[in-house]
Amino acid sequence: MKPQEYPIAHFRLMAELAAILSGFPAQVLEHHYHDDSFGSWEIVFRFKGRKYRLVFNGKDGLLSFEEKAGTGWIEIMSVQAEKPGTDDMACLIRSALKP
Repeated sequence: MKPQEYPIAHFRLMAELAAILSGFPAQVLEHHYHDDSFGSWEIVFRFKGRKYRLVFNGKDGLLSFEEKAGTGWIEIMSVQAEKPGTDDMACLIRSALKP
C-alpha cells in the first residue's frame, strides 16, 4: 500500500465502525488518528450515558477497550490485533459491554 493510501483505508474503517456503534446505539464523540505512530488511533463514544474509548496501538498491535473514570481511563479488556477489522472491533465492544 502506498503511504497516501493508509489514511484513506483508516477512515473507511472508521466509517464502518461508526455505523456499527450507531446500532448499539452509541454516539461517536471524538476520533484521533496518528499516522506517525504506526497508524495508531482512538475513538471515543457514549453508550447509555457512559463514555468509552477504543484504542489501537499500531506499534504493539494492541486493541484496547476503556471506560472513562474521572479524568482518566480504565482498561476493561484488550486483544492482540495487528490489523483490526470491524469484526474484531465489534466483537471486543460486545464482549466489553456485556452486563
